[in-house]
Amino acid sequence: MEITASHVTIRVTDVVRSERFYEVLGFSRFRLGNPDPSFNTLLEAPADHQLAMVQVTNGAFKIELTQVPPAGGGPVTDAGPRWHLALRTPSLEGVAEAIVAAGGAIIQPTRLSNAGGDYVMCADPDGFRILLIQAAAQPKAT
Repeated sequence: MEITASHVTIRVTDVVRSERFYEVLGFSRFRLGNPDPSFNTLLEAPADHQLAMVQVTNGAFKIELTQVPPAGGGPVTDAGPRWHLALRTPSLEGVAEAIVAAGGAIIQPTRLSNAGGDYVMCADPDGFRILLIQAAAQPKAT
């Protein structure tokens, strides 16, 4: 049996704002659509809600940004440190600054350095966590 990855879905409150945010991280629009209403059942959205989706891609990696109202209304509340998107970058500082400029945040104090590299947890405009990883420099072979 062969299984391959398709995408990761992130629930957002404003699909247009989120698409602009992820463009700052190097993602570009792959597909935009309003799915069939039968997807409301799959995504546990109210039956009368019109879903809004956009898929963004960075190489083969796809994120599906889905505008689904949370149960009971209000902000998206299922974001937290255990669920996060991990992205590698050659420079934490530049990407972290771009995240803040695009409406995201750096979650303090989450900066960690160890033998594997440097890490910092950030958040998109809806609070979904993004772990930035700057790999440690590899020693040169002698």
